[in-house]
Amino acid sequence: MIMNAKLVIAERIPFDAQKKLMPLFKTRIDKLSSSLDVSVQLGLTASGFVSAEIEGSDSEFLVELIKREMRLAPRDLSEIEINDNLKAFVIGINKKRQGIEVGIGPISMKAKCEVANESLTAQLCDGRDISVERVAQTYCL
Repeated sequence: MIMNAKLVIAERIPFDAQKKLMPLFKTRIDKLSSSLDVSVQLGLTASGFVSAEIEGSDSEFLVELIKREMRLAPRDLSEIEINDNLKAFVIGINKKRQGIEVGIGPISMKAKCEVANESLTAQLCDGRDISVERVAQTYCL
């Protein structure tokens, strides 16, 4: 039976590096799918996340391999569950609200994701009162 799957991989490629990095993703996906009966088309979402359309009788198996090796990003808010462990990418620093804005997939364009400075300093700075800019600089965020 031929199955089709559309997914978003939890990897974000900056616009200026897309030509350089997309071939690396293609090579990695080709290695994962080398012995499988699938065809894969890679692309990018508007926010720079790698997307894949997979067709073939082994598509479910490849999707599972990609989940384990690379992780998937939620495409829609309905795909997020309470206490989910998601891979996030720093988008920017919100100096006004004193937090770090993060992206968790294409849905980040619809839903604001932010880590408050209080949470950052509690985890990274033993609760000391340090500005969000200093935390970002110290930890290369």
